[in-house]
Amino acid sequence: MEEPEKEMSELVIPSDLYVKPSAPKVHDANTSIDEAGFTHALKIFAPGTAIRTALDDLLRANMGALIVVDKEGLLKIVDGGFRVNCKFSAQRLVELAKMDGALILSEDLKKILYANTLLVPSAKIKTRETGTRHKAGERTSKQFKTIVIAISERKRKITLYYGDERYVL
Repeated sequence: MEEPEKEMSELVIPSDLYVKPSAPKVHDANTSIDEAGFTHALKIFAPGTAIRTALDDLLRANMGALIVVDKEGLLKIVDGGFRVNCKFSAQRLVELAKMDGALILSEDLKKILYANTLLVPSAKIKTRETGTRHKAGERTSKQFKTIVIAISERKRKITLYYGDERYVL
């Protein structure tokens, strides 16, 4: 004979098998990159985002670029260039990337702050990169624990640096 179905309120889960689910950590525009970590940094550049659209457009145009997310103290290693301070858009980023030099975005990625800049991070910071753009990107990221994107014109690759982390998108 079949047992009658129990209602949900009648089900008892033994306490040694029950694990209270923890609330997932929610990251929003007000969450700093340091708090969120490398995984969050990757999500920022996911396909479909405005920044990723710009990166893909740069790749399709066979252009290289160095894009840095601003961090306190970063301007100490920035030489030359000019202040843009305009609202971020994929089209603006692509147009400004036509010039040599690094682009600096605001921490919240809502503004393009500087263009055509030269980054001069500490040469004492070890790097496994060989190209000038990628060396500067990796060293800047390590020195300031900030996000740096280097787009290789020749290899047609997008590399994300965040502190000691490196990931090819």
